[in-house]
Amino acid sequence: TTCRTGRLPNRPSAGQASIRVFCRYYPRKKLMSIRNEKRFSKGILRVQIVGPEVSSLTLVDLPGIFHTAAVDQDFRGKEIVDFLINSYMSQLESIIFAMVAANNQLVSQVVLRKAEEHDPNRERTIGAITKLDLAGPGSANERNYLDLVKGRESMQKLSLSWYVLRNRFEDERSSDAYTRDANEERFFQTGAGSMLILPIAA
Repeated sequence: TTCRTGRLPNRPSAGQASIRVFCRYYPRKKLMSIRNEKRFSKGILRVQIVGPEVSSLTLVDLPGIFHTAAVDQDFRGKEIVDFLINSYMSQLESIIFAMVAANNQLVSQVVLRKAEEHDPNRERTIGAITKLDLAGPGSANERNYLDLVKGRESMQKLSLSWYVLRNRFEDERSSDAYTRDANEERFFQTGAGSMLILPIAA
């Protein structure tokens, strides 16, 4: 199923990504087997942006890996999620964007094992660390993830490097962009965030 967007005439080209979207609800519902209950599906909802200045790039948002069944996530769903993850990670032209949360132990991050399985030479994996501010000041978790992003963790060195993101807290979801950016800047100037800033050579 595809939602396709194209550029409208007489509109400035710079920064204009929204144009027109057409998706017929019934075929989408039928093809993706969407029902009232929450379940994973192998069906793909694709939003495509086309235009003379648009790069040829596909971003695929895959479900998170899980291990235990719940009311709205059964083991059939796990099989579908594993299938989707393996099918995309195994494509040699794919860049694997592996996100890990620093409030969980590094050795517990299953996505890294999955990435290594499909990219043993670590040539097409980008690492992103979230929630470093929740790792606990001075904790072993904090030190491990700081070592990771600085390239001191020999088992998890990536050719495309590691990056750190600062997530909004639950009570910050309604904050504006200015507040979000201010909080992010404060994080990277204090505490664990400040340890990631490298001095600029003269």
